[in-house]
Amino acid sequence: MKRGLADTPQGQLHYHTAGDGPALILLHPTNLSSRFFLKVMPLLPAFRTYAPDLPGFGYSDPIQGKPDIQTYAQAVIEFMDAMRIPKAHVFGLHAGNKIGAVMARYWPDRVERLILAGMTHSLISDQSKRLASIPDYAHKLHETQKAFDPSLNLREWAIIFSNLSKIWWRPKTINKNEIADIDLRILQDEVVDLLHGRQGYGAFYRASWAFDIGETLAQVQARTLVMELATPREARLGRQAPVLEKLMPDCRSVTVEMNDSDLLYHHPDLLARHISEFLSQRQA
Repeated sequence: MKRGLADTPQGQLHYHTAGDGPALILLHPTNLSSRFFLKVMPLLPAFRTYAPDLPGFGYSDPIQGKPDIQTYAQAVIEFMDAMRIPKAHVFGLHAGNKIGAVMARYWPDRVERLILAGMTHSLISDQSKRLASIPDYAHKLHETQKAFDPSLNLREWAIIFSNLSKIWWRPKTINKNEIADIDLRILQDEVVDLLHGRQGYGAFYRASWAFDIGETLAQVQARTLVMELATPREARLGRQAPVLEKLMPDCRSVTVEMNDSDLLYHHPDLLARHISEFLSQRQA
């Protein structure tokens, strides 16, 4: 595993990289960073994996102005240019699935195969239904960012520290016999990422709120795997993977019955298997 900084026209992007083989770019969710993929990257040795911190998250520079989703996708394309990657497979989770979709639509010659992963709410193609399903804390942050100067926004900080306390004191909610199994490094990384991400999530939420993912996905020609992370809590939304299979020209799907944190932190071998199997399949 190596780390580095890539110089791009929109600033420096920090990244992790590992493995040897065809390029595979891993795009993380908001409020997190490339550290989210550190457990799965060693399990993909047949690929040269690159996990950049998206602009404004982790140790990457934020994008100036009011970027849209295409601006974020362009930043990843510029990262590929800086790393001399002519073409790559792309895996995107939550925020990453939207960026990956735009990359595949507008830069089809740079994306080999695409994997769109996310909890059910993140995969809803209908714009109004997707916004209605987004967790309440994201709506609060979005409204706070719109209404006030972010540098002076006490409401925003109150929301941030509320989330920090929930992350850090998570072991308190677990049976005392199981506390020893909690990886404190994961808790530390989540807290640090949430603080670092303050410079990025407001801009990304504004871009996401305006983004019509359904219209974009219908135009994606790359062979695509939709990985829906289904939980009982979101069962009311209905399964979205079959909907996207019908919407996209060349798409198959798989449903995993767990949330994103459980998959990445506790079952990275399962994620690695799904990725490897899909990317290794011969073109029909």
